[in-house]
Amino acid sequence: TLSLAILPAIFEEVFFRGFLLTQLSKVKFLYAVILISLSFSLYHCSLAQLIYQFIYGVGLILLSKCSGSIIPSIISHFLNNFIVLIVEYFKIKINLLNPLIIILGIILLAIFFILSLKVIKSKKEDENINEKVSSYLLFGGGLCLAKE
Repeated sequence: TLSLAILPAIFEEVFFRGFLLTQLSKVKFLYAVILISLSFSLYHCSLAQLIYQFIYGVGLILLSKCSGSIIPSIISHFLNNFIVLIVEYFKIKINLLNPLIIILGIILLAIFFILSLKVIKSKKEDENINEKVSSYLLFGGGLCLAKE
């Protein structure tokens, strides 16, 4: 669990959502999101997971950007990795190219965008959004579960 779920979550989030997002802060946010999410999905070297990893990468960027911290994305990433370990341990077969899974991912991404826009709008009105971070953690965990 430590080497396959916790450490990759920490190091990948620090690199992709911490370092890269900071380095690309001078370019348009949309370009940064696309570039980082594409890099994240290609980093995992799996054609079957390419679409999911891209969508999940976008979600993790929005999660860290809206919360103002990479901690929620680390937790969400850990939950994702841990669920994958459980699925593999119990030998549960999942076809990631199944159109229903792809559609579910797109629907969840749309919901995530709507929630993110809502928080960004409310953030302008109220700078204290710490109480909203827990809802993002729950959504990130739900996104992980939906993937599996």
